[in-house]
Amino acid sequence: NELIDLVLNFKPDFDSLDEAFYDYSTNTFRIDQLYRKFYYYFDQLKDRDKFENLQELVENLYTNLYMEPEIRKWNQLLKQKESYYGLPLQREAFRDKINNDLKTAVIISDGLRYEIAEELFTDLIRNPKYTGEILPLAGMLPSYTELGMSSLLPHQTLEYNQDLRVLVDGKSTPDLKEREKQLQVNNKNNIALNLDDMLRMSRQDLRKLLNGKHLIYIYHNQVDSRGDKQNTENEVFKASEEAIEEIKDIIRKLSSANVYNFIITADHGFLYKRNKLEEMDKISLESRNNLRVNRRYVISEEPLNQDGIINIPVSKTFSNDDKRYLNFPLTQNVFKASSSGMNYVHGGSSPQESVVPFIRLKTERNKIEQRESGIDLFSQLGNITNLIVDVAFFQKEPVSSEVYPQNYKLYMVSEDGRVISNTHIFTADSTNPDSNSRIKSFRFELANIKYDRNKKYYIVAENENGIQVLKEPVIVDIAYSDDFGFFN
Repeated sequence: NELIDLVLNFKPDFDSLDEAFYDYSTNTFRIDQLYRKFYYYFDQLKDRDKFENLQELVENLYTNLYMEPEIRKWNQLLKQKESYYGLPLQREAFRDKINNDLKTAVIISDGLRYEIAEELFTDLIRNPKYTGEILPLAGMLPSYTELGMSSLLPHQTLEYNQDLRVLVDGKSTPDLKEREKQLQVNNKNNIALNLDDMLRMSRQDLRKLLNGKHLIYIYHNQVDSRGDKQNTENEVFKASEEAIEEIKDIIRKLSSANVYNFIITADHGFLYKRNKLEEMDKISLESRNNLRVNRRYVISEEPLNQDGIINIPVSKTFSNDDKRYLNFPLTQNVFKASSSGMNYVHGGSSPQESVVPFIRLKTERNKIEQRESGIDLFSQLGNITNLIVDVAFFQKEPVSSEVYPQNYKLYMVSEDGRVISNTHIFTADSTNPDSNSRIKSFRFELANIKYDRNKKYYIVAENENGIQVLKEPVIVDIAYSDDFGFFN
């Protein structure tokens, strides 16, 4: 019933990819999650005939009222020139989120799409010895393994060579050995492990191996290995459940070897629906001079100008000067291409394929982890009509044995990520249980530039780790007069 209600009430009326991205990662992913759960339990029924009508209803609603309009709108927004501005990018994850001073295990699970990771995270934090957060990343396009895995390594550059192999700082990293070499360019104490070898090791041997190590990369492949084969692609939702349990086992195994900081992420997600694709769902390509043809993407020298296809330059996702083009089906359709299966696909630009999970997790034995004090808006902001505006914030919890103080940097940004105001620091260190005593007001002076009331602007709070813990949209409706050089 919840799945049906969510689909019937789904309206993809977003104005920007940023808006659609955060809606998917906070709300809409739940539709994909419930669809997966439906088939996981449906497949266990001994007598499915009684539920054929329900299955047909779920399949039709999911395919026609959710996937079709969702992916179409997403791709229309992806075409916008500034669609990637302000999004947390997978290719920047090592620099911004992975590389730190703590000994950390980085578990990269092939095909672990966002909604599966959200279930894993929710299960984990029910245990009081775990604390953490889940964040969405905008994955590399096309959304396939070689590119996604490469983007999570330390690098200065990512690029395609002439043969469309992915190069990390000019080198190919197709296997565990080459990935470890690239990791050790950043730090000689980084290591990449084969999962099966690690699980076979005794606790004592694993502790010895990991002693003095910094980043420990572990590659896990349960979802994609089943989904990418025609004879097992319909087991992908069963594989998703198994992947959740396997990752929990990996965390427990590493915790026993004195590893207490974890990152869980993925190279890409996937699309899956149970009904077989019809011939009308397959796109025939008019041009035969394409560099690579996959079921969910085509790489070409020139954009493919056909109905039902969108295209973006390679340079948009790689952030380089590559002149070639990425072409994707506008909806959930596929290109006609040789393949091992059809129900499970990835490589495309849909949110299910390209919104990648990023989980931070910390554990300590016999100790409940502290949490930061937290911050939220107190002011109810309507339209901002003046270059000077007072905004009140409040510290959500008083500092205690379980809540630690935190400094939050406060500022305002435009939708392309440009800072448009002065900056304040909110020191959330009050121990007073009276919530009114934890309110503080700050005066923001906005840059004297031209504002567009139809564009997005945000009030942002960032903690000491550089994580945005608050990003509240506001409307700025100010008549432009002159630029006095603010922020020049």
